[in-house]
Amino acid sequence: MSPPHPSDLSALYDRANAYYPTLPSALTGLLRQFVRERRLLECAVSLSGIGTLTMTRSGDQVTCDWLNGALLPPNPESAGLDSALLVDAAVRAAQWVSEPAHTSPRPRHPTRSRTLPLPYNGDRLGDLHVHWTVGDGDEALILAQAPEIAQQLAFLAKRDEAQSWAAHTLGRPYGLIGLGRAARALDRFLEKAAPSRLPVLLTGEFGTETTAVAAMIHGLGPQRSGPFVQILAADPTGDPAAWLDRAAGGTLFIREVEALSPGFQSQLLHHMPSRLGQGSGYDRAPVRLIAATSVNLKDAARDGRFSRSLLSELDFLATTLPPLRERPEDLPALIGAALAQHGYGADTRITPDLLALCRAYAWPENGFELERVMARLAVMGDGGPIQRRDVQHHAPWLLPADPAPADAAAPPTDLDHWVRCAIDKDGAALNGHHAGLKRALFYLADHFARPITLDELAGQAHVSPSHLSYLFRTELQTSFKTLLGRLRLRKASELLLADQRQPITDIAMSVGFADLSHFEKSFRRHWGQSPREFRRDAGAADRH
Repeated sequence: MSPPHPSDLSALYDRANAYYPTLPSALTGLLRQFVRERRLLECAVSLSGIGTLTMTRSGDQVTCDWLNGALLPPNPESAGLDSALLVDAAVRAAQWVSEPAHTSPRPRHPTRSRTLPLPYNGDRLGDLHVHWTVGDGDEALILAQAPEIAQQLAFLAKRDEAQSWAAHTLGRPYGLIGLGRAARALDRFLEKAAPSRLPVLLTGEFGTETTAVAAMIHGLGPQRSGPFVQILAADPTGDPAAWLDRAAGGTLFIREVEALSPGFQSQLLHHMPSRLGQGSGYDRAPVRLIAATSVNLKDAARDGRFSRSLLSELDFLATTLPPLRERPEDLPALIGAALAQHGYGADTRITPDLLALCRAYAWPENGFELERVMARLAVMGDGGPIQRRDVQHHAPWLLPADPAPADAAAPPTDLDHWVRCAIDKDGAALNGHHAGLKRALFYLADHFARPITLDELAGQAHVSPSHLSYLFRTELQTSFKTLLGRLRLRKASELLLADQRQPITDIAMSVGFADLSHFEKSFRRHWGQSPREFRRDAGAADRH
């Protein structure tokens, strides 16, 4: 493996990766880490309309000072700033930029400095000023890494702009969270995609940030003053012509676009603005289309399950959002944001135990599950830091399975193992198995509550029904119906633990059991007790 390029800042980003509730705290967190690691003498970032953040290092100590900060939070300590150093200073800000060394004693060694722009799609949002002592730190690394730091500071400013727009317009602060590689790649995609008017296709598993990314594209785009209309294709209201009328002058965002009926696919293609000369002509105000899907639409089009003509109109700008299991470095920031979304402080709740369990868990429902679980743990805990015992009582599926004994037989073949593989989307555990089997298991995990037939599942797995049945029998030693039943029981147990007041009948129906008697018999056969007994024992454990 070749050594990383000198400008590679992945390790620094990981160390700076945390939940930052405000733009000043985000700028401070990243820049402080850069100052420490590159041993800069001084550093400053100036953003138009926001102010100037200065940093001075003495040994391992870095002091921060916001000068003329228009967006300074009312409680600077909560943003990681030093309130004692918040001085009046339009004059000092100008002096610092022109004479960066004046705030520190004159060094005994020569110094150097650079001023770099904060670039964003051809615009200059501000400047980054770096100042270092010759011989104190790696000058080559400073020069190589400072431009990327300046770029990321610009991305953070634009994230904040889009988040503020979403909070004001949509009632929820949709935005990107984290400094991991995947989040930074999305920053770069947004920089190029948002100013365009071309259609965008977002692909991501259930629960990934497709809505947040769509909102940011609109909020940073040329039609941000227009409407942002969301349509859930699985349960739409109105018809495509009406959707486009509502979105005139703005953006039409279609979630789960793969669920559009063939008739609606045809109507949308007929009425939408065509870039390829399809349709009957578009006579409305400009509308930008953004579509989100959790399936491979090219495969669906090839198999006749999605219109190839419609896909060709949507697939101009495209990106894939990574699942949560591929973003462990962002978990501290994402957990903090999930807690803050429901009014809980990240600094008082997150513990090393919680982070370790979250990093080991696969999060099959991605951000939706993370936010739901964090809110539950915050509410059901004792108000203090979230410990392992809290997870054990209120979200036990996050706990790793007990390790197998040393003399255990090699590959596990029990049903619970395959259920866990399906829920966790554990592709590695299915290495060596038929690819169609993997697709079938993942589809079952996402649609377990529906009355799935073997023919439907085979279509999703891209194999014949008879071959899929053979694969279940020979490779998993079970049938798909049996595995589906076990999957439903697993989900039912989670719901019983999550809400002590939800009627058991409702839980049975929500996981796919139409008959309560059958549900209770199946539950007792698997867990050794009735659903009521299971819930009662869980409640008793909580009280102790």
